[in-house]
Parts: sequence; structure tokens; C-alpha cells
Amino acid sequence: MNVKVKLTKLDYLKELASQKAISKSARRQEKLKLLKAKEVGSKLLEVGDLTELRELITSLGDDFEWEERTHRWLMDSKPYDFVCVNMRMAGLDLNKERYCFWGIMSFSKAPVERFDHLGDLERVIFEKNENNEFNALSTIIHGVPDFLWERIGRYDNINDVLSDPKINFKFDPGDHSIYVDRPKLRVKVKGFFVPDNYFIIRRYLDTRENILIDIPCLDHEHLENILKLDLYEYTKLVVEIDNLIRMKWSSIPLKEHIKRFFKDLGTKIRFKKIEKTHSDYLFDLYHVLWRVPIKEQVKYLKILRKIFKEGYENRKILINLEPVIQKLIYAIEDLSQQCQFLNWQSFSSSKKYAKRFELTNINGLSKIASESIPVAIEKIFGKTLDDIAYPERGTARTKIKQLVFWGGGHQYRILLLLLQRTRNFIVRIRKFFKKSYYKIRKREYLEEKSEEQKAKEQVISVLKS
Repeated sequence: MNVKVKLTKLDYLKELASQKAISKSARRQEKLKLLKAKEVGSKLLEVGDLTELRELITSLGDDFEWEERTHRWLMDSKPYDFVCVNMRMAGLDLNKERYCFWGIMSFSKAPVERFDHLGDLERVIFEKNENNEFNALSTIIHGVPDFLWERIGRYDNINDVLSDPKINFKFDPGDHSIYVDRPKLRVKVKGFFVPDNYFIIRRYLDTRENILIDIPCLDHEHLENILKLDLYEYTKLVVEIDNLIRMKWSSIPLKEHIKRFFKDLGTKIRFKKIEKTHSDYLFDLYHVLWRVPIKEQVKYLKILRKIFKEGYENRKILINLEPVIQKLIYAIEDLSQQCQFLNWQSFSSSKKYAKRFELTNINGLSKIASESIPVAIEKIFGKTLDDIAYPERGTARTKIKQLVFWGGGHQYRILLLLLQRTRNFIVRIRKFFKKSYYKIRKREYLEEKSEEQKAKEQVISVLKS
């Protein structure tokens, strides 16, 4: 399966130049690491102490594997070499489903001409309701999702949405955003669809020439059946626990709600050996589900499982969440282990890994790009669920940031387009006056030349006579 990505032609050319600069910087960084490794290796042979080796491994950082894969991808890629992954997830309501559509890139920082970072991840969130109507949340700026749901239309399934020739994904380089370029520019406000004025203005002002490129896409069926990464079952358990928590919160007094609101402004979780209420433990669990990275959730869930089990047995906690928390722990461990296995297989047993993609019939998926998929997914697991696909469950601070970026991001782009239109208008005016000036000068020159010719002819006629 392939999707269409729309790019500005000028940005594509800038990306080509910037890619070379980033590639050069990446090679320089790689040489420094290799020299350091060689130096450490010679010291190990002489001294026999592993301290230097440990320091070298620590200095590589947590993103070393991601950088190494995307660096190899960058060396062998063309500008805007994408691969897309579509993840199926549970909706917050029983009759809804969500899809997190990720664009994985080897490099996306044009027109930055210095070493920033290799690789990037951008996403669009889709939601389908019981009537097969799809809405979407695009990314506005710096990875922050839009504030209002965009209307996409009625389709049988998500693959029909992605393969619709009328729907493209527009990528804006340098500011971490990807959005759905759709025919119907409408957004959902209080259950009603109204014109999306920001995008209408942007489409009117944007007169730049665009190009369309085909991008290979790994759909959710491939992800679940071939790569064995099923996020739907995991998120289904999270939503189930979330519904139980919210049902219990509906009966707590106003004082507890106010306390929870101020606690929600923070981002840290603390398990203290003090008297905590049933509501406090529910909030801790809620925080772990939505605001702790997926790969770090297990250690907190094991603590809470024990707390809820003991509390329920001693009748201090009124709801037995221990069984469903245990199921959630198993689901996260399965996802983490499978992701680590795919990451290992793509590097150590690349032929077996490549056979997985032979079954997908994805056109244009290069070997190096496919090897970056498990590393990218592992990087996604380092994010929180409210950041990945559920902005409604973000903290109060996150929601304020989303609102500010929603207005500011659109206005920033409209301002850029206005400045560009003004610049183009000034250039056209200058060209017009320049052309007019040359026309006037040419006419004056021809007139002077004709007068000289006439004078010469008169002189010749006088001499002849």
C-alpha cells in the first residue's frame, strides 16, 4: 500500500542541499565515534580495564541505535525518503476506533544546515465512529496535535481513507508537522461541523508549486499479523481501566476534584509511605496509564497492582483492579519483547527479517528503510499515550500548550504565507518597472537612432545635390 505526500517543490530542492550538509556532519560524527572506539580498544588491550568501554557505551546515548539506522538510511536515500506505519488503537468510546498514522523519516530538518538530529517521527490521528465517519487531528507545529477534529468523510475502512487520491499528507519541513490535505475543509466544534477558516485562508494564500510523491505504508493489518505488534489489545485494556477510574471519580466530592485538578498540573508520580485515599491511588494509576512512557509503565503498574490487591483484600480500596492491571502488564511486556526481537532480527538476521516484508507487497520500501521501522516503533514506545494518540487525556498544562500552539501555529504559517505573497508581489512590481524602464530606454534609443539616420540621409542628399 502507498500513500500520497504533497511537498513544496522549492522545499524539495532545499532538502536536497540540506541533506548533503547533514550527511556530511553525520559522517564527521561517525568518524569521531570510530576513532574513540579504536582508542578505547587499544587501551583495553594494554590495561585490561573495562571502565573506558563503559564510558564509551554511556557516551553513545540512548538514541545511538536510532541514529545509526537513520544515518545508514540517509546515506542511501533521496530527499523526503519516508516510510509510513499505521497503528490501530482503541477509541475512548466503545463504538469508536483510532488510528495513529506515523511518518518515519531519515531526515526532516530542511533548511537547517547544521547537525541537529537524524530521523524524525510525525503523526496524524484518525478516529472512526459507528457510522464509518472518519475525523482527523493533524500535527500543527513541534509535534503538537490540532485542537479541533477535522472532517475527512465516510469510508468503509482506514485503508480506503489512505488510498483516496483526493486525500494527501502535506509535510512542512523544519517545524515538525504533517497534516491532512483534504477536499472538505471543515472542523468539529461542539458536535457541529463548521468551515475550517485557518486552512481555507492558508490554501488561498499558498500559491507555491507542489509535487506529489508515493510513500510506502505498512498498514495496521501488516503490523498486527506480520510484525506481531498489536497495540489495539493493549490500548483496549487501558481504556477499560480508564472507564472504571472515571466511573469512580463521578462519585467523589468537589474538594477531591479541585485537588485532582491542581495535582494534574504536575507531571511526576510519587509513591510515598503515607496515608493515601482510594482516590489518590486511582489518580496515580490514571497518571501511569496516560502520562508515563509505554516502555516504563510496567515498573509502576507492578507497584500499583500490589497496592490495589492488598487494599481490596483489607477493604480499604473499593474496586479490585488487580486482574486487569495484570493483563495490562502482560500486554506491555509482549509488545516490548516483540519490538526488541524485531530490532535484533533486523540487524542480526536481516534475511529472515526481510522475508516478513515480502508478504506485504509494499512498493518502494527499501531494505534500509524497513530496518528503521522497529527502531522507530521502539522510539514511539518511549512516548506517552496522551502524546501518541490521546491528547484528551493530557495534563492541564499540555492542553493549554495545545490550545496556544493551535492558534499560534496557524497564525504563524498564515503570516509566513502573507510575507511570501508580499515578497512575490514586490518582486513582480520590480520586474514590471524594470521591464517598463528597459522598454522606454529601447524606444528612446530607437528614436535617437532613427533621427541620426535621417540626419545622415539629409547630409548625403545635400552632398549629392
